[in-house]
Amino acid sequence: MRDENDIPAGGSGKVNRMIEPVAASIVGLGLGVLSLIFCWLPVIGLLCGIIGITVACVGFMKQRSGFAIGGLIASIVGTLLSVGFAIVEFLGFIHFVD
Repeated sequence: MRDENDIPAGGSGKVNRMIEPVAASIVGLGLGVLSLIFCWLPVIGLLCGIIGITVACVGFMKQRSGFAIGGLIASIVGTLLSVGFAIVEFLGFIHFVD
């Protein structure tokens, strides 16, 4: 049997909540942007990019939001640019040493 304490104040029993982006998606986007900014520093760019890909994937699995997709794309591009810069810097170092 229901008593008056079981019924929410609105009376309908349904709770209207706005859909909020998952925090992992926002963190993934932030790390993706950082990996793009620091792609010319391979260690920082790779670190931010790989962690950003992981966190953005977690956010994408929880809720498919624009933040998660943007974080995934930014992290992947930042990671690829970091790898490219790392190769160029390594080849330049080898050429400079010879």
